Amino acid sequence: ELTRPPSPDHPILMSYLEVVAEGFLAVWGEPGVGAFFDTTDGWDGPVLDDLEAPIYPRHRPTDERVRAMLRAELARLGVRPRKG
Repeated sequence: ELTRPPSPDHPILMSYLEVVAEGFLAVWGEPGVGAFFDTTDGWDGPVLDDLEAPIYPRHRPTDERVRAMLRAELARLGVRPRKG
């Protein structure tokens, strides 16, 4: 199986979500970012805040607007990332 739900051993990485949010913002604007979060399942799994030391290999620095949007969307969904 190539995909699994998030778990404590394999949490959703905020460094990954930041890249995804930046891409959705560039293509579909802020409504697209919201739509991504609204139509994605698995937010009941753990999310790891690794932004100080990104784990996702394709992560690249982004601006504060994207990071703030990411945090706001997670908060809206009731997701509390754990520090990494």
